[in-house]
Amino acid sequence: TWVDTAIQWGGGLAAFILTIVLLPAFLGIFASLFLETICRAVEKRYYPQLAPPRGQSIWEGVWTGLRFAVIIVFFNLLFLPAFIFLPGVAYWILNGILLGREYYELVAFRRLSPREAATLRRRHRPALFLGGIVVAVIASIPIVNLLLPLFGTAFMLHIFQGLKSRAG
Repeated sequence: TWVDTAIQWGGGLAAFILTIVLLPAFLGIFASLFLETICRAVEKRYYPQLAPPRGQSIWEGVWTGLRFAVIIVFFNLLFLPAFIFLPGVAYWILNGILLGREYYELVAFRRLSPREAATLRRRHRPALFLGGIVVAVIASIPIVNLLLPLFGTAFMLHIFQGLKSRAG
């Protein structure tokens, strides 16, 4: 009957929309769980001169990931109509802002206090936005997006170290 067809189409559409909205948030939480391992490997290879990071509990990392998951889900749901009218572009812009900030803070909080990280973030918003766009584009590519926690963390670590070295 037409009701069954409508339910099937509606369910498929809902699953698709939820995937778009929830995937970046889920990958952010996942990245927070493996943050230290990824960062240590990248720093060992590219930044061996760095002192050990400040003490950060796993709960602080998970809390940061959960907080941004809620923010990402909220704003993706809020801007869902824009995704329909400007597919791709609206998604990449919004999630470029959100994912750039999320991955930056995940990495920056290892070495800076939240206040210092916020100051550096405000000073370098354009660079973090562009980095976030790269992360958002990768988040929108099926299968490849499963590597986002690894790539996003390593990529933002390089951006963070570059910004930090420029800041002095």
